[in-house]
This record gives sequence, C-alpha cells and structure tokens, in this order.
Amino acid sequence: RMIYSPGCPIIRRDDGTLLEKPFLVDFFTSPAPNAGAIWRNQPQEGEKIVEVLYNRGAKLLSLATYHGCDALVLGAWGCGVFRNESSIVAQMFADLLLPQGQFAGRFKKVLFSVLDSTKEERIFREFQSRFIKDI
Repeated sequence: RMIYSPGCPIIRRDDGTLLEKPFLVDFFTSPAPNAGAIWRNQPQEGEKIVEVLYNRGAKLLSLATYHGCDALVLGAWGCGVFRNESSIVAQMFADLLLPQGQFAGRFKKVLFSVLDSTKEERIFREFQSRFIKDI
C-alpha cells in the first residue's frame, strides 16, 4: 500500500527557521521491503525481495506520474534498517528512470537524498555510480 498526501505545506527551512512564504508539496509514503526481517523470519521468501522491490518502485513512480509530479526526492529505499542491498536499490531506480527505463523522461528532476553513515560511503557511491553521469 502507498499513501498519497497532496498539498502539504512546508513552513521551515533546513535550519528550522520559518519561511517567509510557505510552499506546498505532495508526499508519497511507501515502505521498501524489509529484507532483514524477511531473511530472518521467512528465508524461503528471500528470492522474491528483488521482484517486490522493482514492483513497488514502479508503482511509486506510476503514482507520481499519475498525479502530475514533475520532480521527485527519493531516498535510498530500505538500505538502512531494512537491510536492502544498496546496489540493488540503486540499480532498480536506474532501470526505471534512466534512458530505456519505463519512466525515462517523465520527471524534470529527480534527486536522491541518501543518508549514509558507512565509513566508505558505500550506499552513496552505489547511487553516485549510476546517476551522476546521466541525471
């Protein structure tokens, strides 16, 4: 399931100070598969994680397209606590968004907000290697 929350007001800057003029954005809420829980509790279902990830990614981008969104801010969908492989998540978004992908050219701008606390910036580098040259 996914939740679409249209017209949510943004009232503060990143530093917490109030904006002079708030602006509206739409939010989509959709969890990535919890790979860690699946491998721990239902290892026989582990082989389905990638398929589910791709299906949810396509569904999320379809919903954004349907609602006329022209810019997206996406995260590293489940690469933290949910223990999804960053290489697979980054490749999924690349397969869907880059040329030849189902959603190629559908959005004016796509940004990835990637929180990466690894010393070697492994998660960030997976996204960087796929998108920095193309987007």
